[in-house]
Amino acid sequence: MMATSLATRPAPSNERRSTTTSLLERFGTSSSAFLAIVAASAFLGAVVSRSATVATLHLLVTLGSVLFIGLTAKSPAPILAIIIYAGTCDVFWRSAAARGPWEGAKYALIFGFAFIAIRFVRRPRNASLAIGLLVLLIPGVVVGVASFGPLVAREYVVANLAGLIALALGTLVCTNLRVSEAEARGVYLLALSPAVSIAAIAAI
Repeated sequence: MMATSLATRPAPSNERRSTTTSLLERFGTSSSAFLAIVAASAFLGAVVSRSATVATLHLLVTLGSVLFIGLTAKSPAPILAIIIYAGTCDVFWRSAAARGPWEGAKYALIFGFAFIAIRFVRRPRNASLAIGLLVLLIPGVVVGVASFGPLVAREYVVANLAGLIALALGTLVCTNLRVSEAEARGVYLLALSPAVSIAAIAAI
């Protein structure tokens, strides 16, 4: 299971299973959980669409949760759950006119995957693939800084390279996790939630 099944560590017995993992499995096997998340996400979209302040609060709380859970979680499961949600919220925040970091979902993915990699992946498989991708990004950063200066180049780096950095870290992490079919369905349901919120905004 996700809480105990990092490919680089021996999988102990079920006594270390986390509450979040259990919830992910319930999401993936319960039709009532599916209906509850769809209804709650639609309601959230309806509420957030009426106030940019509320949308901004949702953005800040979500990003803050990534940092808090990333630093305190005792297994990868809660971190994976929050970054899947936050990582698919970007269009939702834009649709609701939230005021915050531009493309904040990329920051959520980068920091969330970094927390998992640093805290839980001890002897990673396929690390050369992720490191190779990161190394290939260095010339672009160097040229950008040399051409525009560090302050202006930072905007270009975030806009054009942050997604690739998140992809590299995600490759490193996800190739070192084993997830059950029920947990995978739970993760997909979390990723569906912002799409339902967007649909509610569009309908309104």
